[in-house]
Amino acid sequence: MLGIELDRPYVVMVASHDGDESSGACDHLLRKVVCREHDRSGERAGLRISYLQYEGKAVYIITGIRTAAAGEVLALADSLIQVSVEARAPLSIGISEQLTGSGSLALAYSQASRALELGRAVYGAGKAVSYASLAPYLMLQKLDARALGAFAEAELGALRREGREGGVLLETLRAFLESGGELKSAAEKIFIHRNTLDYRLRRIEKILQYDIRDPETQFRLRLAMAAMILSKLAHD
Repeated sequence: MLGIELDRPYVVMVASHDGDESSGACDHLLRKVVCREHDRSGERAGLRISYLQYEGKAVYIITGIRTAAAGEVLALADSLIQVSVEARAPLSIGISEQLTGSGSLALAYSQASRALELGRAVYGAGKAVSYASLAPYLMLQKLDARALGAFAEAELGALRREGREGGVLLETLRAFLESGGELKSAAEKIFIHRNTLDYRLRRIEKILQYDIRDPETQFRLRLAMAAMILSKLAHD
């Protein structure tokens, strides 16, 4: 199929522009730079990379993958993103699981496309995200969108009702949770001073009436954050 050997493990990567996709000149420059870079990276890793356009996205079928070489695919994706940023046409990338056989190609494309869409919603644009890394979100996504929205509203609605400040506090809470409650890392993540972070966390605790340093509460709030993202994605 497509002249590509699919009887051994392969991965599909789906890439899409994060900016203006109508810029033909920028797209042409990006394609030249990206193709040169992924050829170079692929040769180093022993990977074979086939490229095609499908549904307005760039699709890479990567073969020649060794059993323990999953990290090489992610490194390749990160390299593509770095080059695309330098070309001022940033990409987001979704990566499928390792699959085998031509009959699994549609599944691999579906996984990579879902990783691209969900990865953007969860982590923001300009990231390479694997389908496997999104397992908790994919599990939650099977639940009813209304139930997810209701849970998110019950846990985080008080912040959302604070208007502009609430948006800032939600961003701060997310950084705090994603940093595992480590204050220095959380402050650096959103480029604020540690004292500013302390103030915002006190405001969050006052509004939510939670001790957000409690591990059980952090788990609950992380679930609520995920539910909020998935609920919004379902309604977009």
